[in-house]
Amino acid sequence: MILEQYQSYLAQEMSSIGSQSSGSHVGGGATPTSARSEIGFGGNNTQPPTEASRPRTQKEEDEEAFKELCANNGLNHNKIQSGEQSTVEELEMFFSGYPRIVYMDRFPCLHTLVFMGQSISKIEGLTTLTSLRELWIGECQLKKIENLETCSKLTKLYLYGNEISKIENIGHLTHLETLFLNNNSIKNIEELTHLMRLPELHSLSLKDPQFSPAPVSLLCNYSTHVLYHLPKLSKLDTYDASKNVCELAEATVLKKKMYYNMKVKIVKRNLAEIVSKMEIYKSRLLEFPHERLRNLMNCIKEVRREFEDLMLETIDISVFHDTEPEDNLLLVQDLEEESKLQKLDENGKFTAKMNCIKERIKMWEKKIAEVRSYQQEALHRVEVQAESVMRRMAIELESGGNVRFEEGTTSDVWFSSCHDLVLSRFCATDYKEHGIAGLKIHRILRVHNRMLRKRFDDKLTGIVDNTEGEYFPSNRNTAYKKLLEYLFWIWDPQLPGGFHETTRVLEEGYMDAISYKVQIRVINLWIMICILVKKNRVSIDV
Repeated sequence: MILEQYQSYLAQEMSSIGSQSSGSHVGGGATPTSARSEIGFGGNNTQPPTEASRPRTQKEEDEEAFKELCANNGLNHNKIQSGEQSTVEELEMFFSGYPRIVYMDRFPCLHTLVFMGQSISKIEGLTTLTSLRELWIGECQLKKIENLETCSKLTKLYLYGNEISKIENIGHLTHLETLFLNNNSIKNIEELTHLMRLPELHSLSLKDPQFSPAPVSLLCNYSTHVLYHLPKLSKLDTYDASKNVCELAEATVLKKKMYYNMKVKIVKRNLAEIVSKMEIYKSRLLEFPHERLRNLMNCIKEVRREFEDLMLETIDISVFHDTEPEDNLLLVQDLEEESKLQKLDENGKFTAKMNCIKERIKMWEKKIAEVRSYQQEALHRVEVQAESVMRRMAIELESGGNVRFEEGTTSDVWFSSCHDLVLSRFCATDYKEHGIAGLKIHRILRVHNRMLRKRFDDKLTGIVDNTEGEYFPSNRNTAYKKLLEYLFWIWDPQLPGGFHETTRVLEEGYMDAISYKVQIRVINLWIMICILVKKNRVSIDV
């Protein structure tokens, strides 16, 4: 009903505009008040500002807006203020520039509230409307869904024609049945999963032909994604969602899940095989060092027998029995100290033998530690790579195929281009001090992201359509091709979630420079706080 009123109102407005424009060309028309004031006070005949020309306060503007609201709905604002007309159930405002939602506490019985084509930029002032059933804020300037905590009885919510980018703060609307979000800035398909918190939602509209569609509704598998997560929907956009359609969507998503689950299991199985092979290879590499350590153990036993031959009764030789290879160096040092105390090394033969054994033990223990360290590093790299692959698969599944990763081969033109580009930017002299002489590229991934592509196309269209810009067809500057550059980027591990920043960027794009600066400032502030706390603790202890 409200949509019919809205359309009839538009028709009346268009006809009135046409009549006014036709009358404006006829001579003898009345001069507008503003025009008369400009003519009367033009030139040097300026007058001092009067009381009416001073800037109004916020309260005065709110009272003026309240009076206008009452007048448009045939209500006496004085009676509303006094509480004589407190049973009003419906309020409507169409194309009047209404700035803010104010004085809603004067209408405690309100169940339908309509604002169309207003200058409202924030949902506010609805805390007393506990009986509200329908809320229309269409073609306004809203940027966020908020302040609906007390409107838990809402059954219909129409927020089309705004600048909303996220579906949030509506999980408590358990009675909501109808939701219109056409012509908003919702771009990510993951936002639609928040609607699963609305158990009674039966009608959802993001792509109604009467309005501009939300960008998310233009993505691949949009309908399948929505119908799978909201099986109780009876109407999606302008189409009836029958039971067969919902079952088909569910079957499609389940097949996709089975496919990706199988790929994840393959990755995990390959990871387990690689780890097993690494353990076998490590044990083979450690066979020779362990053998050499056993030989050194025999040398230590020979030294023990020499001590026995020299009748070294003061030294407790039993400590050599059942010892671990890691304790060999300590035992050799003990023997050396005992020999010095007994003054049995007059010609230095025993000291030279002990030094030789110590050096050999250190060398082989160092080799064993290196092998284990390399094995741990390789294992960590393999695990990180496997986790990255599984994360990419999860992104492909959750995005409904709108984000896809393609691994390049040498036969792909773009692979060779990226390969040569990276190698051309590597300079061996910059890494000479680190012992790095070359660069080897193992793989290159190409990302297909329809959401970011749509955002890029919209931005590019806005630049090209700008008649004053340098890229407008009539004054296009072709020299920009010479300025074409590539972006080399790496995540900052100090930022929150820095290790997973690559995945987030591939899915959502880069944050603006201000957001990155704010994060860096927060980290620096946190570091300063930690340093100050540490200094205070030290001074207190002293």
